[in-house]
Amino acid sequence: MKTLLVIVLSLLVISSSFAACDSEVNQLVPAVVGDSGGLVPVTVKTIPGIGNSYVTVYPQVGIMTQDSITQAVNYAYRLSNKPRDCDILISFSSSPSVSLVDGPSAGVALATASYAAIMNKPIRHDTIITGTIDLSGRVGPVGGLYEKAKSAAQRGAKYFITPNENFYETR
Repeated sequence: MKTLLVIVLSLLVISSSFAACDSEVNQLVPAVVGDSGGLVPVTVKTIPGIGNSYVTVYPQVGIMTQDSITQAVNYAYRLSNKPRDCDILISFSSSPSVSLVDGPSAGVALATASYAAIMNKPIRHDTIITGTIDLSGRVGPVGGLYEKAKSAAQRGAKYFITPNENFYETR
């Protein structure tokens, strides 16, 4: 009977740890697409694992974006004070027609979405955010702010959050 109790309790603990790694966050990330701006849908999902991050293969993701993902996920884990017992899956949509995602400007948005997924918290869908992020959480400037802001406004975003260094950027 004692062995059965240990097995049942172990299964409960194992299943509760898996449940902690079962959240999904969807977010729109501003991007420069061709000569204009666009909002690329991104999904960040947690699954049981060891704290690794994975990204879809299509659209292709450039080295700068891969580095940005690594920094964003590492910062989100550090901020959450949670053990790295979940892997992070990041999926970029190919809509608008995007075949390559590259650049670091989604860093803050990805850190926000990763943190929300790790903490199993919702995010606001009326806010678009852009900015680079480093391993210490410092936010840096981005390019193409006008195009990104315009696409956010066209989508009806209530708020557009940008790095301080870009505050006075004009076209």
